[in-house]
Amino acid sequence: MLTSMAPSALERRVRDALLGPCGVSPGETVIAAVSGGADSTALLHALVRIAGDCHLRVEAAHLEHGMRGEESLADARFVRNMCARLGVPLREGSADVPRLAQSWKTGLEDAARRARFAFLRECACAAGARSVALAHHVQDQAETVLLHAVRGSDGRGLCAMRARNGLFVRPMLETRREEIRDYLRALDAAFCEDSTNASVEPARNRVRWQAMPALRAINPRADEALCRVARAAQRDEAYFDAVLDSLMPPVRQTPYGLCARLAPLRGLHPALRSRALLRILWQAGVEQAPCERVEAADRVLCAGGACGLWGGWRIEAGWTHLHLLRPDFAPDPGFELPLEAALAGARLPWGGRLSASPFAGCTGDGLLAQAFTEDALSGAVVRYRRPGDGIRPFGASGQQKLKQTMIDRRLDRPFRALVPLIARGSDVLWAVGVRAGQQAAIHKGDAGLYITFDDELPWMGETT
Repeated sequence: MLTSMAPSALERRVRDALLGPCGVSPGETVIAAVSGGADSTALLHALVRIAGDCHLRVEAAHLEHGMRGEESLADARFVRNMCARLGVPLREGSADVPRLAQSWKTGLEDAARRARFAFLRECACAAGARSVALAHHVQDQAETVLLHAVRGSDGRGLCAMRARNGLFVRPMLETRREEIRDYLRALDAAFCEDSTNASVEPARNRVRWQAMPALRAINPRADEALCRVARAAQRDEAYFDAVLDSLMPPVRQTPYGLCARLAPLRGLHPALRSRALLRILWQAGVEQAPCERVEAADRVLCAGGACGLWGGWRIEAGWTHLHLLRPDFAPDPGFELPLEAALAGARLPWGGRLSASPFAGCTGDGLLAQAFTEDALSGAVVRYRRPGDGIRPFGASGQQKLKQTMIDRRLDRPFRALVPLIARGSDVLWAVGVRAGQQAAIHKGDAGLYITFDDELPWMGETT
C-alpha cells in the first residue's frame, strides 16, 4: 500500500514530466481530464499526491458524452464521488455527441473528441488554468504513431502526441499501461470500465486489439520502438521549425483570409515549404490538414492556379502572393458611401480611411495619395469593384475595363475586391493602390483636394 510519504515511481515520473517537458510551473492550477477510466483515475490520484510538493492546485473536469446511456451516467457519478473523497473541485458538463456528429457531418469518435476538447478549454478558462492534464500513456502514443503512419502522414504526423501541445499536457507519456494498473492496485483505487473499449469498430481499437499484438510478436517492445519514432520526429520538427522561423515570409491578415509573398515560399526546400504551408493554415485556424490536401496546396504554390482544401477553404497562387480564402468571404457589391461622408472619417468595410486637405501643389503618387480638382470629384462616391467598371488610366489613352487595369498592374485576383474606389457611376476616378484616372489631372493654382488613404494595402510595401 502506498503512503503519502512514499511517492511511487509513477508519481515521480508525473512530477518530473509536469515540471519538465510539460512546462507547468509551481503555483499553477492544473485541471485533470477525468473520464473515470483506469488511466485518468491514476492521473488524478498522482496529481493529488504530488500537488503539495509541486505547489499545484488540482481541479478535475468530466464531460458526459450522451452515448452510453446509464453506463455513461454511472461514470459521471463515480467521478463525482471520487473527487469528493479526494477533495478535488470538479467541473462537469454534458454533450449530445450523436447529435453533434450529425450536425458536424463527422464520426462519433471525432465529434466526441471535439466536444471534449472544447469543454476542457472552457473549464480552463473558467478556472484561470493554463494546463489541462490528459492521461495518455506509452501504448496510446504507440497506437497514435501507427494510426498516423497508416493514414499516410509525414514526419509531422509521426510526432504523434507531445508532452505539451498548447493548453494540453500529457505527463504520463513515458508510463506503460501495466504500471498504471499496478499503481491503482497499490492504492486500492477503483475505476470504471468503458464497455466500448472492447469493440473493434473504432479504428484505434482495431489497432489496439489486432495490429499491436501482431507487432509485439515481431518485437516484444514494439510500443517503446514506436514511441522512439515519435521522439525522433519531434526532435526533427523542432529543428525544421527553428530554420523556418528565419526564412518564412510575413503572413498578413486580409478580409478574405491570409496572404504571403510567393517568391520566398517558392524558394524554400520542399521539406520547409510544406511546413510553411501548414503554418499558414494553422494561423488561419484550419487545424485539420490531410497530407493529400497539403500536397495539392504545394502544387498550387509551385505551379500556380487554385484548389479547394476542406471545409470550404481555398488556396490560390497569384502573380505575387499565395492566398488562403475563407469559405464565408462574400464582398458586398452594394456598399457605397458619398465621398463627403468618406472624407469625414468613416472607416471603409475592408479597412482604412480617406482624408483630404486643400490642394497645395503636390499631386500625389496615384497609389496612396492623389489630388483632384473639385469639379472632377462632384457627385463622386467611395465603393468597391463592380461588374462593368471602367477607368481612363492617367497617362494612357482611351478607356479600359478596370479588370484589365488590375491585370496590367499584376494585381492578384483576391486583392481586387479590396481596392477602394472613388467613382462616378461606372467611371472609376481612382483605384486606390492601383492607378488614378485621367480625372486626376490638376494644375498649379486649381482649386482641389489632396486625398490620402491612411492604411496599408496587402499588395503594397512588402519586400521580404
